[in-house]
Amino acid sequence: MMNDLLLAQGVTMMSVLSAMLSGLLIGLVFFYVLWLTTQQGLLSARPLLWFLGGFIVRLTLAGCGFYLVGQQHWPLWLACLVGFLVGRTLCYRWRVKSSVSATISTTGDEGCN
Repeated sequence: MMNDLLLAQGVTMMSVLSAMLSGLLIGLVFFYVLWLTTQQGLLSARPLLWFLGGFIVRLTLAGCGFYLVGQQHWPLWLACLVGFLVGRTLCYRWRVKSSVSATISTTGDEGCN
């Protein structure tokens, strides 16, 4: 059923998987640049340049990436969006995991035992 719907749109399952992987890559880069911009912007003497520059880079990357991957087929846009959201989740988990390990290494506290 799903395969028939995709084929009616002129989309193969392989192109859907590649769109999802592309969305994952776009999401990872997008949210890493967001994290990097926030870290550098808070410490900078000119935070407006960091935040505005990061916004423009992220918007351009995501917009062009989605446009190129989507190719005017809604299943590809949807797959790219799913990959983008998975990339967001992976970036969030990576940041939480690294911040917890950084807290443990700086305080020397291994948790409540």
